[in-house]
Amino acid sequence: MQLPSKLQELIEDPSVRDVVISGGYCGVDRGFGIFEIANPFTPEELEGELRQLAFEAGVRCDIARPAADIALDRYRIHAVLPYGISTTSHLSLRVHPEVRTQLIADLAALAAADTMTGIIAGVPCENAREIALGNGASLESCRIVSQVVSVRVGKEHLIFEVVASADARALGSM
Repeated sequence: MQLPSKLQELIEDPSVRDVVISGGYCGVDRGFGIFEIANPFTPEELEGELRQLAFEAGVRCDIARPAADIALDRYRIHAVLPYGISTTSHLSLRVHPEVRTQLIADLAALAAADTMTGIIAGVPCENAREIALGNGASLESCRIVSQVVSVRVGKEHLIFEVVASADARALGSM
């Protein structure tokens, strides 16, 4: 599932934190307050895109339930359709900061090391995989040698895959 291309264009600038569309109004916040810009959607297009986003996310958004909360990757979308509670469609989109690949590798290695010490239940490399997947990355490798966990994670960014590695020693081992 992806954002509609017109919404994607609004958030191409990495400084964009929020987008608000209400009727003919469109505002973008780049960290210094919301500034009005040209609205790329007609009211009909916006309603259609909101319906499609909700459908693809498995969230009900229709005449019987005209408001929806949608989570997509690092975006949080609130949608309102023009039924009952409003006369026009509304959208608010929050762009959450992207988690850096090295941080994901560090977290995955720490989770595996904590699992080895019993702080976290489960299997060390499986817990590392869950951390990577939960942050939009893949666990490419996980090795445990002498109480040291070594992980390598990969995350797609545009047309590239960014990879990072990290090691963590289980507490109490030297």
